[in-house]
Amino acid sequence: MRNIGVGVIGTGFMGKAHSFAYRAVAGIFPGSLRPVLQSVADINGEAAEQAANQFGFVRWRTDWRALVEDPDIEVVSIATPNVVHREMALAAIAQLYQKSDVETCAFHGCGRRTRRNHRFSRHSR
Repeated sequence: MRNIGVGVIGTGFMGKAHSFAYRAVAGIFPGSLRPVLQSVADINGEAAEQAANQFGFVRWRTDWRALVEDPDIEVVSIATPNVVHREMALAAIAQLYQKSDVETCAFHGCGRRTRRNHRFSRHSR
């Protein structure tokens, strides 16, 4: 099973739900990829640090752009209010394309775009 670096932007209810799900996924869906919680970002540094400690993220940040630019991050989960998703999603897409050797962007692992819960990965299925 290969490790895949995960970054979560936002530490509210959905950020916690995403983080918990990433921690549990390897045990529920054994397969070729194991999520590694690399970084969590929130504008509230205390909340980011608390989430990092609670869920086992390698590091925490107050700037989501630093998370998106982190070379260890291969999946970005945006768990912020919908009104700020667009800027974050476009930055994540651009950065993940730059990082990618294959230049593949898959939405929700199935190659189609959805209106909510943007999760981007540079790995094709």
